[in-house]
Amino acid sequence: MAGRPARKPKPLRKPRYSIRTLTENPKGAFACALLLLDALLVALIIAYVPYTKIDWDAYMSQVCELKSLCVEI
Repeated sequence: MAGRPARKPKPLRKPRYSIRTLTENPKGAFACALLLLDALLVALIIAYVPYTKIDWDAYMSQVCELKSLCVEI
């Protein structure tokens, strides 16, 4: 059987953005710096704030909203 000849694979396209283009553009550099600072801040919060403290504060704020009586702890 005579079939179609095999197609040649398409050449790979160059990526539209790279690390170099992101850092050369002031907006891209700012976005990268902001992303890194956010990741650092989240890591510090996770490392130094006990989870139960965060959970307790959120729970008490919801209780205070429902009761309209907030006792400072």
